[in-house]
Amino acid sequence: MRLLGETLLRLPDCTPYAGVLRALAGWVAERARDHGVPPDFGPWFWAALALPAEERADLLRRLVVADGTGGEDRFLAAAGEFLVADPGTVQPLLCAWFTDDRRLPALPAATVATAAQALLYTHREGSADTLADALVADGHERADELLATLAQEDPGAVCRGVARWSADPRPARRVAAVAYGLRAAPHAATDSDRELLRGAAATLLSRTADAALHGGALALLVRDPVSRARYAAQAAARFASAQDPQLTAEALGTALTTHPGPVLTPSGAASPPRAARPATYCVSWPRRRPRGRRRRRGVRTGAAARAARHGRPCRRVRRTPSGAGR
Repeated sequence: MRLLGETLLRLPDCTPYAGVLRALAGWVAERARDHGVPPDFGPWFWAALALPAEERADLLRRLVVADGTGGEDRFLAAAGEFLVADPGTVQPLLCAWFTDDRRLPALPAATVATAAQALLYTHREGSADTLADALVADGHERADELLATLAQEDPGAVCRGVARWSADPRPARRVAAVAYGLRAAPHAATDSDRELLRGAAATLLSRTADAALHGGALALLVRDPVSRARYAAQAAARFASAQDPQLTAEALGTALTTHPGPVLTPSGAASPPRAARPATYCVSWPRRRPRGRRRRRGVRTGAAARAARHGRPCRRVRRTPSGAGR
């Protein structure tokens, strides 16, 4: 095995031997359970191989389960150094670890997937923007978890991402802009972060093709005191006419104390969605009923018909036949 290691280290390009290296990594991880990592194949060996980043990341993923089984060197630390050296390249490669649920002997409560989350979060300084892009591109549940954490603890990175994604030609990115903009908004404490969210929301609102995202964009705009006055009426109208899960009563309620007029109806109650309004039934009698004909039910008078067409309530009407009561 030592001769194999020495040969591999002398190669100018180990890519043709990727299969051999995967088998070797599996042997190291298996042997480490009882005997520890062989000194000749510790983290230093894998870092010295002439390999593209994709192959190196895959080999480290296979090897991190050998940590904690003896020796001072740790493959997880080597993965961290690999990440810090070239974050823009390595961040998407570590996102590929999110599907690996093997447990780490060194950290019994952790898996390869959660270790990748921890590495990406810990080493994000100076590369938080590329991390946000890598996570939204990955789309895995664990990527979503990490983005949700960033929205709370590093909202500036998410707000900058939202600004980029809102103008992205790919529909999935614009959907992400709304989803993560709404998550970051409660934690956006600086003027620059709030300005980024306003700009992103306005961009989305200007796209007629993104009508399904307009509720979320309006929720962002009415939350912000700077844009609230301009968009409160539009948000209230959408809330009243459509059941949009992104434009909630809570989102609209932020404008209630400062702009109650557009939010409330004249009676002082929030307008219910049109679908929730009770149906109106109008019945009238004809003024005169010729002999021998049955009375016609459900015939609206002119005023009642006009009220029904315009959505106004109308009262049940019964006309008195001419000459009655005389």
